[in-house]
Amino acid sequence: MGRIAGTNILVPFISGALDGSQFPIGVSAQDVNGLAQGGSQQLSICVQGDINSAKLIFLGGDNLNTVIAGRTVRDHMQMYGLLIRTSTEMTDFDN
Repeated sequence: MGRIAGTNILVPFISGALDGSQFPIGVSAQDVNGLAQGGSQQLSICVQGDINSAKLIFLGGDNLNTVIAGRTVRDHMQMYGLLIRTSTEMTDFDN
């Protein structure tokens, strides 16, 4: 998620944006699908802690190695306390 500087509204992060939301500030804890243009939805946002890199979904072709203002998306996220980890999901009953 990125924050629009002029309104403080959180929107999906896209590196090509020019309104402040091109800098990732957190990760949505929920999938957002089918939201109408200009619509809004309340979400839980993770702003600190360990994040499984395999669970991250980016829009617009971005990924953890996309460079914004001289830093990768991974670096921007880690500045906020999000630690991107490669991990194995072990919480299902069949493990």
